[in-house]
Amino acid sequence: MTEPMDLTPSIEAAAVLALVASTRDDASDLSDLALLHVGCGEGVHARQLAHSFRRVTALDSDFDKIMRLSQSADLANLKLACDDMRIMDISNGGPERKDPVLYDVVLCLAGAIGYMLTLEDLTLAVLSMTAHLVSSGVLILEPNLTHFGQEQFGEVLLDAGLDVIKGAIKCSAES
Repeated sequence: MTEPMDLTPSIEAAAVLALVASTRDDASDLSDLALLHVGCGEGVHARQLAHSFRRVTALDSDFDKIMRLSQSADLANLKLACDDMRIMDISNGGPERKDPVLYDVVLCLAGAIGYMLTLEDLTLAVLSMTAHLVSSGVLILEPNLTHFGQEQFGEVLLDAGLDVIKGAIKCSAES
């Protein structure tokens, strides 16, 4: 007897695609967009989303998870990074490493943001994520209200210059 397949990641990936499409004027083609998945864990969503985006970077602070992902994934347009979401530095390389790689979409699901235990950590993580967004980019941040109330979470987003739009969080200021 075969094990039942867990469709939850597929449904969540489809929801991410629909949410990104809903924030764009031309929702027909997302294949020109780049996505950063922060707190990717073992990369289930990143692997699925890599089929729909031009470039996907999967980032997690757990080196072992990134290593397992590197051994299990087709890495054609999937880049892997191990870093702390509060201070992540995904740059174009070179000796100065001062220009961050920018993404059209930054995705962070609830399990990942839940590791931020203080408002300072949450603020640093949100600012770090928005630093990697193009000016018209979309931050999809699924709130985890385990450590913070909805009002505190919202204040961090507003202080970062973000507007909540259709369930996604969109950069409102030109960077």
